[in-house]
Amino acid sequence: MKKITMTLACLALLCGSSFAQQHQVNISGATLFADFFTAPASTNDYIDVDSDGIFGFDSQTYTVDQLALDNYNSSSSWWVVMYRGVGSGNGLAEMVNYYNTTPAFGDPTDTGQINRTFWYDVTSGGPIAGVYNAANPGGAPIMPNNVDIGVMDVPTTWFVTKGSSVDSEWDALPATDGYGMNPVVGWDAGARSNKLKSLGGLNTNTSSPDALTVFDTQIAWVPISFIANAGTGVENVTQDELKHLFITGRMPNGENLAAATRDSGSGTRNGAMSTMGVDPSWGRGDNYGAKVDQSQYYTVGANYQVSNLGGSSVMEGAVQNGRLALGYTGLFGSSRSAVDASSGKYEIVNLKKDGQDVFVRPSLGSVFYNIDPNGWQIGGPETFATVGNPAGGAFPMANSHAADYINNILTSIDDFISSPGLDENYNMPGEYMAYNYTLMNSISYLPDPLNPSDFQLNTNLNTNLQTFSYNGNVLEVPAFGSVNPAGKVPTRVVLTGGATYSDGSTGAYFDGDGSAISGGNLAARNRISGDFNNDGVRNINDISNLMAAVADPRGFAAAEGDNGGAAGDQAGDYVIPEVIGDFDGDGNFDAADVRYFADGLAIQAGKLNRAAGFVAVDAAFGGNYFGTTLATSAAYTYGASMADVAGNDAAPGAMPLGSDGMVDADDIDYVYASLRQQMKIDLVGGSVVVPVRGQVRDFADKDTAVWMDLSCDMNGDLMISKADVDAIVLNVLGTVYGDVDLDGDFDAADEAVINANLGTAGGWAAGDVDGDGMVTAADLDLANGIEAVSADINGDGSVDMADFALLAEQWLN
Repeated sequence: MKKITMTLACLALLCGSSFAQQHQVNISGATLFADFFTAPASTNDYIDVDSDGIFGFDSQTYTVDQLALDNYNSSSSWWVVMYRGVGSGNGLAEMVNYYNTTPAFGDPTDTGQINRTFWYDVTSGGPIAGVYNAANPGGAPIMPNNVDIGVMDVPTTWFVTKGSSVDSEWDALPATDGYGMNPVVGWDAGARSNKLKSLGGLNTNTSSPDALTVFDTQIAWVPISFIANAGTGVENVTQDELKHLFITGRMPNGENLAAATRDSGSGTRNGAMSTMGVDPSWGRGDNYGAKVDQSQYYTVGANYQVSNLGGSSVMEGAVQNGRLALGYTGLFGSSRSAVDASSGKYEIVNLKKDGQDVFVRPSLGSVFYNIDPNGWQIGGPETFATVGNPAGGAFPMANSHAADYINNILTSIDDFISSPGLDENYNMPGEYMAYNYTLMNSISYLPDPLNPSDFQLNTNLNTNLQTFSYNGNVLEVPAFGSVNPAGKVPTRVVLTGGATYSDGSTGAYFDGDGSAISGGNLAARNRISGDFNNDGVRNINDISNLMAAVADPRGFAAAEGDNGGAAGDQAGDYVIPEVIGDFDGDGNFDAADVRYFADGLAIQAGKLNRAAGFVAVDAAFGGNYFGTTLATSAAYTYGASMADVAGNDAAPGAMPLGSDGMVDADDIDYVYASLRQQMKIDLVGGSVVVPVRGQVRDFADKDTAVWMDLSCDMNGDLMISKADVDAIVLNVLGTVYGDVDLDGDFDAADEAVINANLGTAGGWAAGDVDGDGMVTAADLDLANGIEAVSADINGDGSVDMADFALLAEQWLN
């Protein structure tokens, strides 16, 4: 490339560039790639965009021609580049909606930048005074003409729905029927969708394009890391465990970690799920709450949330503050996980993918040389999607200046690849990408576009570029636990108006001697959330100490050691019960956290045992800790509160919100509904497999687990079967089948109810004793001790070897 040297006189006049109008380039999309848009190198002139004869790097004066001046109001700025961080899929949707019209959108969910000047930043409270313009869409300082570029962490096809929800499966592949069409909406009010995006009238047929064709320009490979709060105790995690966590809200052993997720429009969610073999629309995690991006939702308090987070910084904040949170974010960038982990905000965990033999840590070596079994294969190609071809041709982009913006980057990358390190590449987009991200030609293996978890040899691999980029990249990933083993002191929302948390504080925490703890790093004693007996693990053995702590938090803290280093204490190794015991993230340590532990953290012999957990709570308390009442006159027995699952906002994963203080017909119906897979029937069709009580729903089977609420497991076998209904009816309520009025027996009054409702839909109270959702003669049979059986044990509608295998397994167990 020919380069004309700048003179000092030209520099003094900002290269003499004075234009009659500025040229807008409007970008919406990936928050993971936000740091690129803050880098001056991204808009340095490499191809003489403005035709002033000045471009490239001047090795004599060490200067460049900046096309997007920090003073975005200056007529000397050739470009006005406006970037909205809203998430990849949301950026695609905005481009689809506004590629040829003035936008009508709200504020960004992460950041808004104009020539590297922020007008919106969620970590700073949102709108930036003096820059944010409420009169314009999204607060943009200058009225945006349209959306030229949708920036995504994955290809467009990974974000586009196909077919209908009837064909939706949690492991559907891009471009197959049902892909991106998860029909499950948010558990709470609002019916938030998990579905991916539609192109509307646009298309991706680049082999035979027209004026409505979307073209993908891949800029770089963006590795994605899995991150966890130190409180989780998770260092190594398998792909199978993460699949389970993100499609059900629980680990395969039933442990209820907080599955931190971005909203369905997030490219980070898409890339992480896709390269693990999960349809991103199914990567719902705990699936609770509206899409959020304000700090009150990722700091500890009444509104703390780990699902449906609106930006990378929101995800990172939620994981930093949530002691049970495990999520994902980008590895590269000044505000992403490698830097955050180096400052001790949270941990990057190691992953063993399906087919790998070892746990792999994301690092320069494992990212660039990502060959099995030691390669890091989670991520996606950073993609600029445009309506029209930025390279021109028969169907070019409507905004030629946006096309110039893309081509300036692409040409710089191409020339850097052919001659890395030459002077004219200095401070150019290609060099910046090579040193701070990962160019597509420098990665050994890339995902199959139609099967993203299958990585194949990169046919465009440039080994010289790979070596140069590997040696020159500044990424450093600290060893697990090497910076801040216990994690950060969580940030609590500061309460006003006389309100306090359970410890009497309005914001800070207290150690054993009453000293306020706010900010900084936690003492080692707080490392594992729920580790009340201080043995380094969280399991059912912690319940006795947990109960002592919730009864007298300050006394427990004082006995364990305090910040003052009193006699017998380890100075500085204090414990904060409100940190290690706040499982739901509301800032308090109370009965709700005790229920959370019993319901989802009572690990016994390697797996969750809810029944034993609730028994242990009552035993440590010496009675009915939760004050649960029974609809029958039966005496309360230790652990009976486990059956109180359906009174309020019961839902899979997340917090156990189903308790209403009473075990009654609603709880029986809720377990039956999970057993017959009613949610699946309601959302994708099908019919009840009869007899319902002959079915077994195994949480180990992901196809089944996505429709289950494991809080319905009453006997600790990680399955839902008639044994769980028996546990409620026979043991907890102390009655018999057919006692539809729950007065303790089956009598003429119950039989009359059943007969009166024959042929109608209803639950236990209406006479549905066998749980198929209808009142039939079979309910009378069961009430009279005659029970139908089915050989279709797994409930898939057919009797085959799978049923025999399950029968054999249950027999052996």
